[in-house]
Amino acid sequence: MPRRGGLVLGMALVAWAALAGRAAADDLIESLRFLRLIGITDDGQAEARIWDASTNTKVRIKQAAGFDRLPLIQTAKGKLLVCGVVQKIEARELIFRVNLYAVESKATKEVGAPLTALYKDEDVIYRVHKDHLSQLVSAEKVKAEEGDRLYVVHAAYWEQLLKDRVAVTTGGGRGFVFYLELVRGDVVDQGADLVVLRVAPKYCLDPGKPGAEPRWHEGFCVLRIGEKLEDALLEPLAEARVKELLKAR
Repeated sequence: MPRRGGLVLGMALVAWAALAGRAAADDLIESLRFLRLIGITDDGQAEARIWDASTNTKVRIKQAAGFDRLPLIQTAKGKLLVCGVVQKIEARELIFRVNLYAVESKATKEVGAPLTALYKDEDVIYRVHKDHLSQLVSAEKVKAEEGDRLYVVHAAYWEQLLKDRVAVTTGGGRGFVFYLELVRGDVVDQGADLVVLRVAPKYCLDPGKPGAEPRWHEGFCVLRIGEKLEDALLEPLAEARVKELLKAR
């Protein structure tokens, strides 16, 4: 298979600079350029071996908590922003899904406490807390079944992400797109303290082969042995296989 990742990624960087008004912050690390799948073994549990060219190290990846994240975009300080979550490892390929890197809030909201009490770290992307989700549903800002597509950030952190061009807003601030159009969606609630983001059903951009129309998809990608992550981002999983994966959940 011809490798087109570097060329298309370069074009995507130019497109992003045009969309964002300028390039993203200089300290942003595009990990997707450096990670390559070099092998897969299965001794009862399938395990992928990833080579990181930036550090000349090998990383073990498997479908288990703590081992199932592929870094795509991160800051120079190692803060992960966008990742690939392993969905399945097969004989010659690994299937992952592009996601915002977010943490679960374990906090309990006390009566009368502000919503910020649920999200204590100010420079983290969170998955929406169930108590917060209930309030958003009651206010008819979201539907209950959209909970797995909702993320929360502190307003100051959101402004910093926008300032650094890690994300940009669209549609007069009603929409958002993350770096290289890896994730898009809409802003469903924005206050002085917190911003609530809803990822679109089809949120990840496939720039397409030369001459083909770009298309948005559900974020499922295929990484084959010998390929870099940037190659995989240019090959979304076929719709039929996406349906199989979603049905198996």
